[in-house]
Amino acid sequence: MKKLIKYIVSGILFLVLSTVGVQVMQAEESVPYSVKPILPSNQIDKELQYFDLKMKPGEEQTIEVAVSNSSNKEIELEMSTETAITNVNGVIDYVSSEKDIVFDQTLHYPFSTFTSMAETITVPANETVNVPIKINMPQEEITGMILGGIKFTEKSSDSQEESTNGMAIRNRFAYIIAVKLTEDDQPVAGDLQLNKIKADQVSYRNVISANLQNPEPALIKDLAIEAEVTAAGSSKVLYQQTNQDFKMAPNSNFDFPIYLENQPLKAGKYTLHLTATSGEEKWDFTQDFEISKDEAARLNKDSAIELEEGVNWQLYLIIAGCILGGIVLGIIIWQVLRRRKQEIQKANQKKRPRKKNTKTSPRKNKSK
Repeated sequence: MKKLIKYIVSGILFLVLSTVGVQVMQAEESVPYSVKPILPSNQIDKELQYFDLKMKPGEEQTIEVAVSNSSNKEIELEMSTETAITNVNGVIDYVSSEKDIVFDQTLHYPFSTFTSMAETITVPANETVNVPIKINMPQEEITGMILGGIKFTEKSSDSQEESTNGMAIRNRFAYIIAVKLTEDDQPVAGDLQLNKIKADQVSYRNVISANLQNPEPALIKDLAIEAEVTAAGSSKVLYQQTNQDFKMAPNSNFDFPIYLENQPLKAGKYTLHLTATSGEEKWDFTQDFEISKDEAARLNKDSAIELEEGVNWQLYLIIAGCILGGIVLGIIIWQVLRRRKQEIQKANQKKRPRKKNTKTSPRKNKSK
């Protein structure tokens, strides 16, 4: 019953999120503001629409972003500097160090820790304001890149709340301008490592998560991943997952999910076979892992979908036996009733009185 309730709630949540998505897509056509980087002289590629800056150890610099308000009323924006990470979808995301995020252990200088800007800004109607962002580069020499972003989010207000079919929907619009910082021209290639493998869930759906790490200060682009899970010592593939066009931020990691669809997790020892490619680079991993009974039971219980159970032949035999027994019993009862009916009919025929012949024959005249 709990699984059924969770499944219904999951479905309702999906419908709500879908509705919100439609509302946002429709409203994006009339976003009241825009942002544009003001590229400084140390911009490496001036054709880019984001900051690609070459700096020195310990250097301080203030960069600017032009924020334009195209509406007829003033708007207030929330602003922050964010650090690049890789999310579960294989996409580069940007988060603040103030959030409950654990950065990769190889990331020594998160972008949000040495940059600063005002928390909010008010932009008058039909005007443009230049927003300053301060960068204080670490004193140590850095090889490779540091990747971050500058985030602008429209501050929520009651006027942005719309009512659609009885639901309150609040539209908020955000822009992120990427910032790439380097100190030298020495090329650095990304690398891939396989860390812990575990049973887990994504959106209440059972998965096997393989933590992949890029420990180098470089981007990994066009990452294709093929993963197969077998029982330990077996070649039979139990679960598999293939994804392409992933990207990994410098010095980041993420949990690559191998979905089990509607199959339940089973305790036991397994082996993961994973191959990843990016351009001419290729990584092959084979690693054993184990799922405990407690883990499998807990995750199966919390799953949002009805899991397929194994075939219960004993139950099927019992059901088949009951059906067959019912058919035989029905035939016996039918035969008994049929014979009884026949006996009753015969008995009735014997008890029925015979009709006397009352018709007299005409006498013959004897001639003398």
